[in-house]
Amino acid sequence: MSEPIDLSSIKEFLELQLILERCSDDNVKSLSVDELRENRNKIQAAEVSISIARRVAQGWLDIILVEKQKWIDQNDEDLEVPELLPDLVSLLSSNPTVESDGASPRLAASLLDGSNCDSGLLEMLLERLDIILVTKDMGEWFNGSPEFLEETVENIAKFEKLLSQSRKKCHRSIDTLQDEIVSRIKSGEVKLDQIIR
Repeated sequence: MSEPIDLSSIKEFLELQLILERCSDDNVKSLSVDELRENRNKIQAAEVSISIARRVAQGWLDIILVEKQKWIDQNDEDLEVPELLPDLVSLLSSNPTVESDGASPRLAASLLDGSNCDSGLLEMLLERLDIILVTKDMGEWFNGSPEFLEETVENIAKFEKLLSQSRKKCHRSIDTLQDEIVSRIKSGEVKLDQIIR
């Protein structure tokens, strides 16, 4: 049975929520320049991780829905399946830590740039997505009960929605922090080199 995901069980995700609260409109004025810069960088790294995990979730949702349509229309010769689908399955399924034995790097891992991504948060989010998927054997999705398939699709969609909401919160906080930094530079309270060093 596919498991719904509670992101509040992820330590890195909880830490992000605390940072976002600390950087709310009400609190941002009390932060030092160093805190503004540090929090902005942390939130930007988290946003990149969330965006990658969200794309992977969307990829799996697309794959499952295409496979579902193929299963429903087994005798439909006109049904066109994207040529990229087998490659997507391979990229989304392979183990990000295994580069040997001909395994392809996981798509999310291949996009990972340690300089602009919170790799710990990304790893935890992808692990939660794997829990939702339960299996990458598509035969189990389609040979099992229709309820299992629908439940998996619903849980991936909920996961993607949670990530989308978190991403929007990150964007708002980044904008708030950036506006405060710009405001302090314009007022002469801080010098530009204090921000970019």
